[in-house]
Amino acid sequence: MDYAAFAELFDYPAAGLPRPPEAIASSAVRGLLEQFTRRATALRPNGLEEVYAHTFDLQPDCTLNLSHHLFADEWKRSAMLIELKALFQRHALDHGSELPDHLCWLLRLMAAAPDDGELRELRAHFLLPALRALSERVRDDSNPYVPLLEALVLAAGEEEAPA
Repeated sequence: MDYAAFAELFDYPAAGLPRPPEAIASSAVRGLLEQFTRRATALRPNGLEEVYAHTFDLQPDCTLNLSHHLFADEWKRSAMLIELKALFQRHALDHGSELPDHLCWLLRLMAAAPDDGELRELRAHFLLPALRALSERVRDDSNPYVPLLEALVLAAGEEEAPA
């Protein structure tokens, strides 16, 4: 799976529409990515930026800081953030001013070491459950990020399925 391409798609859309991953084996994921692209390109100029801000920045329940979707307890959330920060340091990846649980940075971390066993565990027990919870909260059928979230959940879930 092309985690880096998905990270670009979920990053703030400042410079136009990023290109979806090209090498997608699943026709279902490809179809969802095409829906995202069609919806995003149908928006007026700067429309995707507005949808992004309204969806992920102005609705606390839809934050891209994924630990919020799994941990109501601040102590557990803090412990997860500390673990994530250590993973970023171990893989020499700087998440900048974002918290280490931000979706874009988690995807970049997955891209940096796709075969790391600890990251596979993180994907299965943190990333996928948090993405599923987030996708339940972003439900506006006209929102281009709905099929993008569904594509990411499906692609990451397919990667977890036994071969």
